[in-house]
Amino acid sequence: MKELVIQSRQLNKKIQASPEYNRYLVTKEKLMADGELYRKMNEFRKRNFELQNKGDGVNRYDEIRNLASEYNLLLHNALVNDFLMAEQRICRLMQDIYKELARDIEFDFEYMDM
Repeated sequence: MKELVIQSRQLNKKIQASPEYNRYLVTKEKLMADGELYRKMNEFRKRNFELQNKGDGVNRYDEIRNLASEYNLLLHNALVNDFLMAEQRICRLMQDIYKELARDIEFDFEYMDM
């Protein structure tokens, strides 16, 4: 098991050296330099996350579209857009890594369907 932990640390270092992660850090730092812009963007991100993750099975397309319309000016800010794109790329990278890690691992999740 110790070897797996060591390998996961090595993977972390490779992720940290990736262009996706570095772009994310650079754009985040630039955005954080403007505290008000960063606060507004995080407000949008939080509301968007909450809408997309409500577990009631309702399609929230209209609500998400209205949220994007409400934050239209913010979302067209080049710095915000660059950050959100970088964030999306690192999230996709992490999703791909998680999928590969779990690909051939058998684990019983049937209790979740109860």
